[in-house]
Amino acid sequence: MIDAPVGKLLVGAPMPNYEPRRYQPDASFDWPAALGPDGKAVDASCIPAFGETKSQEMAYLAELTGDWYAITNQKRGLGFGLHFERSMFRYIWYWQQLGNIGQGYPWWSRLHTVALEPWTAIRRKVWAGRREWDRRSASAGTADSYPHVRRCL
Repeated sequence: MIDAPVGKLLVGAPMPNYEPRRYQPDASFDWPAALGPDGKAVDASCIPAFGETKSQEMAYLAELTGDWYAITNQKRGLGFGLHFERSMFRYIWYWQQLGNIGQGYPWWSRLHTVALEPWTAIRRKVWAGRREWDRRSASAGTADSYPHVRRCL
């Protein structure tokens, strides 16, 4: 399960050779409620177990109200949390390759994963609803530079 102080799930636009999708492409949803390509409700905070689905996804978690996220496997009692600098990283990139779906390099149909990465920008090409780049930048060696991740919980 993904736990994060998030307002929106922004799903990437259609991409060649990137099917089947888990969510409706090029859409925005109130976190964690989303719709699948078939119009059925999907809880985006739940990570399907291997074998439940074969899908892939590119999305962003947006409208963050906090500076952390966590992924937990409640069945195993195992989890991971990450704290980051929200003034710099205003989005969390949320991508999935589920059920050995990823073809070719580097996955070769051997992957079932979900990744969450603090991110500074979302691109128009990824989410067509944005009209401009929305990004932050820091210059190395200046007062506004700091490590990518400040601490792990």
